[in-house]
Amino acid sequence: MKGLLKGLAHMHNKNIIHRDIKPENCIFKDKNDLNSLKIVDFGLSKQLSALKVKEIFMGTVPYMAPE
Repeated sequence: MKGLLKGLAHMHNKNIIHRDIKPENCIFKDKNDLNSLKIVDFGLSKQLSALKVKEIFMGTVPYMAPE
């Protein structure tokens, strides 16, 4: 979890929003090293400056918040 949060913080510091975080998009470079977590699949990602306020739901439905 720490690696995932560090990765997200790094992306957010660079004004990048992933918009589809789910277990399938978090992989390990080395299966024996928990510190080798990589975040993949940036197909729905956006630069914060390019994000439109009116954009609606993005992501994979089973992983979206119900509200």
